Amino acid sequence: MNNGELYDILGTQHGYHTPNTYIRGSSTIDFILATKGIMKSVVKTRILPFNWGILPDHIGLRVGLDVSQLLKGAIPRTQETRVMRPKTKQKKRCSEMRKHIAAELRTYEVQKLIVDLKERIGVEKYTKIMEELNAVDDKISEALLSAINIGTQQWPFWWSPEIHYKYIVVKIWKLRRTEVSMGIYMEAQINNLIDHLPKDYDVDMNNKGMSIKSQIRRATKLLRKTRAESYNVRQDYLRKKSNQHKQQKARGEIKSEQKQL
Repeated sequence: MNNGELYDILGTQHGYHTPNTYIRGSSTIDFILATKGIMKSVVKTRILPFNWGILPDHIGLRVGLDVSQLLKGAIPRTQETRVMRPKTKQKKRCSEMRKHIAAELRTYEVQKLIVDLKERIGVEKYTKIMEELNAVDDKISEALLSAINIGTQQWPFWWSPEIHYKYIVVKIWKLRRTEVSMGIYMEAQINNLIDHLPKDYDVDMNNKGMSIKSQIRRATKLLRKTRAESYNVRQDYLRKKSNQHKQQKARGEIKSEQKQL
């Protein structure tokens, strides 16, 4: 510590070697160390009682820092408070779910309950605080779960038989991995999936000698590629179906003409 010019933050605030930080010990064995520059930005420190919130065999240590002072006002953009845009194609459904959850949280007055609990920490018994905090957590869970069925679920990919077949191949190879790892005979389940594929569909993807792990990786990669190109794959499928329909119609017309003759 001396050679590295590190300082015991909690020791400077609460005195050195005062609390035992290990539940079966008698001295301080856990520290939060900092350089002299960081010491100037320390706002507050706290030593939590044993079994506060979780049940470890070490005590909880907390340090608050003035980040703007520490970084001299230059907070990196990655740490700035900003709205994170959802990375989803189901934006409308996500918006409806967010509005529903926000309304539920306002109904439960969750923000008010959390502020109230924060003010009572250190005043009331931690068992009571934790009991009420768990109740708030249950309310938040209820609000989140109540939004699951909000809106119409949208499939983010253009469906075609090919995308369905690629998905089945991934499932087949994962079942084969389960067979090997757990020693469970799953031939019936695998054959059931194979029955949903065209008769000559190549489950081995032109390579029978590869390991199961490699086949899963290849099958997953092909599924991702098909999903990325799902629109074009579907258009090809529809064109083929249209041509087949035209050919069948032409054959039907020819047959009816032959009967008339």
